[in-house]
Amino acid sequence: MAQEILDVLVERNFSSGVNGGIRLADLDIEPYEIKPDHQVKSLRLNPNGFIGGPSKELKDVCQSVVEEAIRQGYDSRIFTGIYEAVLNAYQHGNNKDPNKPVTIAFKLSDTQLDVVVIDKGGYLDNNFIKFALQHREGKHKEHFLNFYSVFGIPNPPGNNGTGTSFIYTYFDRVEYYKYEPGGLAVKLTKFRK
Repeated sequence: MAQEILDVLVERNFSSGVNGGIRLADLDIEPYEIKPDHQVKSLRLNPNGFIGGPSKELKDVCQSVVEEAIRQGYDSRIFTGIYEAVLNAYQHGNNKDPNKPVTIAFKLSDTQLDVVVIDKGGYLDNNFIKFALQHREGKHKEHFLNFYSVFGIPNPPGNNGTGTSFIYTYFDRVEYYKYEPGGLAVKLTKFRK
């Protein structure tokens, strides 16, 4: 069974004082596998499609998942969490490379919605690991955390640094896994109320 990546990274890297980032392919852990009962969508985003706002393709793919969830009684605000996860995969994971797809796998059941967003980036910044851990501790509930402000880094143009806070706000559980060959799989879970 795939092991949740934050736990592994905390154990292996922070205890040994590694700086910089982690190449996911170097982690000797079992990768996440998309379950056969999940619906799968893949998209390649073009950086030029973001001029004047987010791409129509990105909105349409996220909306198609959300519409099915709404029909089964889930809150429409999950759109924001899914959208931000896909945008993060494209911008930060794939480094805005239009040749690298972002994959979305999802499954709806009577009790929960699982959405897995997968990039092909292969690298995870140590600052992001610390940032995700702050969210896991619930610090985003006190006030939205801006990645760039937390680490004293200037915001890149068109990036607010709050996508992860939106993800954690609209989903009940967020987990990170290695995905072959070296990408990152972010699993979002929303429990049916």
